Amino acid sequence: MDFDGTATYSPVRVADFGRAKEAVRVLLYPTPTAALVACSLALLPTGPYTVTVLSLVGQQLQARAALGGQEVDLNVAALPAGVYLVRIQGAALNVTQRFVKLQ
Repeated sequence: MDFDGTATYSPVRVADFGRAKEAVRVLLYPTPTAALVACSLALLPTGPYTVTVLSLVGQQLQARAALGGQEVDLNVAALPAGVYLVRIQGAALNVTQRFVKLQ
């Protein structure tokens, strides 16, 4: 909107950051959970990955090694209720997803 009351619109542009495709290939369930959260790497290429549970301020609470094509069960029963992050890192992958821990 200009000072004289005229308006113009810019063209629509698509932004592809490439991460959305990777995030879909990592499944976290069930959420919310009380004890175990499963992290499915079944859709990822074979290879080594690190699965890390983080607090919302970035404090590392758990870390496990995993392989693509597998499922990793994370025992979160000892954590207080709240929202947490799971980061999956590999050679060409860095995905973070969240889950809710119940009491």
